[in-house]
Amino acid sequence: MTPVSMFHQKIKSSEKILQSTLFRIDRLKVEVKPDIIHTHDVIERDDTISVFPVTPENEVYLVRQFRYNFGKLTLESMSGFIEHGEAPLAAARRELKEETGIVAKQWKELSKYHLAASVLKTTN
Repeated sequence: MTPVSMFHQKIKSSEKILQSTLFRIDRLKVEVKPDIIHTHDVIERDDTISVFPVTPENEVYLVRQFRYNFGKLTLESMSGFIEHGEAPLAAARRELKEETGIVAKQWKELSKYHLAASVLKTTN
């Protein structure tokens, strides 16, 4: 059975906490059940794209990048923001070329998903 609170949730108020060049944070007051209010912070950012190039031998290219927020090298897909007015495929092509120099001959969309959907939302 589906919990009643899942359908009851109502945003009672929203306050902008932070606005930066990459994202903004809003603090929401959410009524999860009648007379039960929770505070919930939501990060909003522009859409992003991730690319997983596959060779004819079915090898997948990844990139190593130093991420100062982790203080170490990470192994990642080629990723980046979709610029305003840019099509997702154009952004994917741009990011792949910028990060690896690779120009792919074929493209296939694998999936669309919401990353960390409980705290992160995109502008589109």
